[in-house]
Amino acid sequence: VALAAQDTSNDTVVENPGILPTNPFYFIKSWRRTAQRTITLNLIKKTELELDILNEKSSEISRLYDVLDGGSEAIRDAVRPYNESLDRFQSYANGIKDNSKNIQVDKLLNKALEIAIKNYTVFNSLENRSDLRIRESLERSQDKLAEVMANLFSRLDIQDNFQNRLEKLISNNESLVQLLTIGEFLNDLEVKTAPDSLLKDVLFQIKENISVEVIYNLIQIAQINILPTFQATGIKLKLL
Repeated sequence: VALAAQDTSNDTVVENPGILPTNPFYFIKSWRRTAQRTITLNLIKKTELELDILNEKSSEISRLYDVLDGGSEAIRDAVRPYNESLDRFQSYANGIKDNSKNIQVDKLLNKALEIAIKNYTVFNSLENRSDLRIRESLERSQDKLAEVMANLFSRLDIQDNFQNRLEKLISNNESLVQLLTIGEFLNDLEVKTAPDSLLKDVLFQIKENISVEVIYNLIQIAQINILPTFQATGIKLKLL
């Protein structure tokens, strides 16, 4: 996890968040978002719009941290609207009746998973550079994010599509840092997923696959060679 916190690459958030919450003209940005929500009538599109707003707010929090050098109440104040957007996103998503067999819903779920990982990564990077109060605030947002996403995928996804979605996510993120962050997020997602959900088994299996990938990466980094020896009792692995 500590390694994951070191990854602060720009591809984790939108490049330019624009006006920040500390700007006196930030209300213009809020009005624009409200107007967009009002004129977007299609429920799936409205839910997707809220995902974009969520990602913008994550970027604003990250940028605020850089501008204010952390430790400011303004950062905690910016986290609250992020959580409000999460609630709004969940409210919209709860109104969707189709599942991921619908191509629009399938695209929405792909985007939701991508943005959830991005936001989770941003918060991870900030937590390890923040004071206790901000860290706790960010951790609560991560917990809420996992809960909302667990509810979303449990309601709208089907088992095969969910598994394919996660496998594609892993194949596109092969570095150790990325795998650690994804593994941490999926662990939170599994905790928040109902015990009787079929997706819980998929999450467990994908986490096991990530563990194997992480071990392989660690072996590569450490330049360790594995010498297998085939014996009557099984295969013996020797690290060199």
